[in-house]
Amino acid sequence: MKITDIEAKVVSTPLIPPVKPYGSAAGETTKAESVIIRISTDDGIEGWGETHTDFAPSAVENETCEDMKRVLAGQNPFDIEKILQLLRSRFGFMNTIARSDITDMINGLDIALWDIAGKAVGKPVYELFGGLLKEKIPVAACQGIREPEEAGSTAKLYANQGFLTIKTKGGRSMQQDIAIIKAMREAVGNSVELRIDPNQGYDTPTALRLLRALDRYDLQYVEQPIRRDALDDLARLRLSTNTPIAVNESVQSLRDLLQVIEKRAADLVLVDFYLGGFTGLRKAGAIADTCAIPLVMHCNHDFGIKTAATLHAVGSIPGFKYAMDSTYHGQADDVLKYKLKIERGHIKVPDGPGLGITVDETKLEKLSASSQSK
Repeated sequence: MKITDIEAKVVSTPLIPPVKPYGSAAGETTKAESVIIRISTDDGIEGWGETHTDFAPSAVENETCEDMKRVLAGQNPFDIEKILQLLRSRFGFMNTIARSDITDMINGLDIALWDIAGKAVGKPVYELFGGLLKEKIPVAACQGIREPEEAGSTAKLYANQGFLTIKTKGGRSMQQDIAIIKAMREAVGNSVELRIDPNQGYDTPTALRLLRALDRYDLQYVEQPIRRDALDDLARLRLSTNTPIAVNESVQSLRDLLQVIEKRAADLVLVDFYLGGFTGLRKAGAIADTCAIPLVMHCNHDFGIKTAATLHAVGSIPGFKYAMDSTYHGQADDVLKYKLKIERGHIKVPDGPGLGITVDETKLEKLSASSQSK
């Protein structure tokens, strides 16, 4: 089997309530946007991948995608590690920090390659990783920053739908964050786990005051309260509060993960496919499992392809101990023919070959940025 073609499209769909509008310390968004990647082979098997659009659209819109196609044409899609090395070598960053648009594309290509591998042998991706550790994955319903009363009512809505974990954004004001968490805890009681993510919104003294004020609300964790590079301060904060501290922005590579563990800068780590697709996540899982630090799967308003990939990863890779973040429940449409079902706060890991999903190419074209701009 040989790779014959690579295609990439930017797609978007509106967010809908209760996810819309999705506000954070960094700003506000009202849509989900991703890059959808398809790898074709001479056997007629296609692999689907997805990556986020913070930088990747530039790779789609310029010559990078065509460049990657030329590099990968004729390669065996089963040679995943070889292909990743080839791409990194070709684009000149084997031992340096890569351009984000290129790394994003490579991460999405990795997902598509594993999809091909599973389809070729008639097995779901999770079986290629050694089988499932859990068949249904708990989902943390995510919401943006709301006024406290609305934050509480939204949390209550999620709890009534069966979600056992709820996450809110924060980081604009310490007092607002405290009021939001107070309203959410009062609305859902003690049977639901709560998380808050200030997205690096605070300096260290303010973060310490916030953490101590939140101790009484028994949070599952506070995510990335201060700057991503302030690992020593994060380590000190951990010793000064009873509320667990998680990091996300601090871990953009496997080397970052090792540094966080070495400095004892977090109780939990949120990771995503930006660590190197499935291949990078499996390495992260091995590191985390060995060092006994729990992993949580991050989300970025993902469509169904990446959400399905997340289910395979969380379901089969050791180290993932907590509910995966998601806003999938608040997206108006998807590129999948059959949208993934969230039932009582859980999604079943797809059990068909590869990712176990079917992409609807009519929807893909409808949701593509080029079609929507016409």
